[in-house]
Amino acid sequence: IQSIGIVHSNRAEWQQAMEKYNHALTMHEQCGTGGTTSAASVLLCKGVLLLKKGLYAESLQELERAELILEQEGTTCTPDMAEVLERQGAVFVERGEYNNALLKYHRAMGILQDTGTTKTPAGAALEHRIGSVRQARGDFAGAMEHYSNAAAIHSHAGTHGTKDCAAVHEQMGT
Repeated sequence: IQSIGIVHSNRAEWQQAMEKYNHALTMHEQCGTGGTTSAASVLLCKGVLLLKKGLYAESLQELERAELILEQEGTTCTPDMAEVLERQGAVFVERGEYNNALLKYHRAMGILQDTGTTKTPAGAALEHRIGSVRQARGDFAGAMEHYSNAAAIHSHAGTHGTKDCAAVHEQMGT
């Protein structure tokens, strides 16, 4: 059901996606799996959807619920937790809360470092996000450092020709 919600979300069919996510959560609760990493994954999807719709408070609420479940499950050093933290950071950016965004982004980057996955597209995305926040705060040297890191990761990961990599080079002015 969650996968169908993701398809609807990718098609910008927000209402249908939300219905599928809520259905998936109801099923988790009925089956007694409401506090599992699988339920946290659904909450992450809901949080991302709400972020796309500009409903930042609601998005953050769902993402915090996902974070709490992952903490309770003892899965705090996983790609899932890194993604939850990254999305929370994105909410904070949208709200202009750059310090909170950086805290979330750096925590997510720490998880990627602990799991040896910094040289992946996820690591590049985090470097890019951190660079964007630094640029928004007027720290252009810091921004360039993170943009350069993102570009190097894209090159290393073989994702050099992607639109994410192009966005990094555009912000670097190269």
